[in-house]
Amino acid sequence: MSYQDRKAAFDLLGISQDSSEAEIRSAWRSLVRSYHPDLAKSDPEAANAKLAQINAAFDLLDTVQDMQKQAREDEARARQQQEAIRQANEAAKAAQEEAERLQAEEDAKAARAVIVARTARPLNSSELMALRAAQMSFEKSQSILSSSKPAYTRKEFA
Repeated sequence: MSYQDRKAAFDLLGISQDSSEAEIRSAWRSLVRSYHPDLAKSDPEAANAKLAQINAAFDLLDTVQDMQKQAREDEARARQQQEAIRQANEAAKAAQEEAERLQAEEDAKAARAVIVARTARPLNSSELMALRAAQMSFEKSQSILSSSKPAYTRKEFA
């Protein structure tokens, strides 16, 4: 279906190349009525040949219109599919973030439960000594950090 074929089909139907589908159909119908063999009593064979040309032109243009319409529908369908994929990806990302947040909450609850469980029983003497040593070490490091002088001098290591 070349450009020349389409141009000839438009010329045969007597319409411009930017005609709509409705205009093409209307022009075809009026020509079919004019050249119908039952209505053209003078020369039915010539009318029949002309009607065949008119139908071929209409079929050519109708096929082109159908192909263009199908292409537009395919493009719209592709855009809808891309949008659906984008929305699905966003939903999956949100679900993953929510799962990570819930997992972090569960981990924090479990850690609190361990702390509560450890502090709920009385400590034995070795655990108390280790706790006091850790507290003293922490206090010493805090005092060192808060002082303006260096933590240790060379004399202390000698």
